[in-house]
Amino acid sequence: MVFKFSFILKMKYKILNKNKGITLIEIIVIISIISILSAVIVADFPSIRLQLNLSRAVHIISQDLKTAQSQSSSGSFETLSNGEIIYPKGYGVYFDSAVLGNKKYIIYADIDGDRQYNVNEDFVSKEIDLSLPEPGIIIKEIHNGTSRLSINFAPPNFNTTITNLLQGTDTVEIVIAIESKPETTRTIYVNKSGLIWY
Repeated sequence: MVFKFSFILKMKYKILNKNKGITLIEIIVIISIISILSAVIVADFPSIRLQLNLSRAVHIISQDLKTAQSQSSSGSFETLSNGEIIYPKGYGVYFDSAVLGNKKYIIYADIDGDRQYNVNEDFVSKEIDLSLPEPGIIIKEIHNGTSRLSINFAPPNFNTTITNLLQGTDTVEIVIAIESKPETTRTIYVNKSGLIWY
């Protein structure tokens, strides 16, 4: 009887231990799933990269707008090429698709105090070319305004002036897009109160 009982225990132990480990089929299935997921991610990488470029471009433009806004009340100065120091009456950002194209804009110091960008009268602090840090991104269009737009901030309270804003509106929309997929856009909003959001 003892012999029979120990034989049964040994057989039960062998049956239970048979289920340990993984089969070759399970390994092949796991490798196939990992390969398919990797292929999908690698195949879609250019699209993912452009989406990231679009997000960064929107962030860059909105930060430049906020920088111009904060400079307007900071009492900062600009040094001209001849060494002369000037104290602007405000700062702003200028978009002009006809002259600058759809990848560039200007951060300017408003020297004459007319609250808009004038080529011969205002100082260009910086010209931004979006194709350098974020290739494949364009300024697609400007809603509630024209393609030539100046957003100016003046002291002491960030007084905001938006030139060429359509009558009856108080917010301009700057639409940024992926050049190869112009239907993929993000929008930056700026209103007359000085609020900037996206």
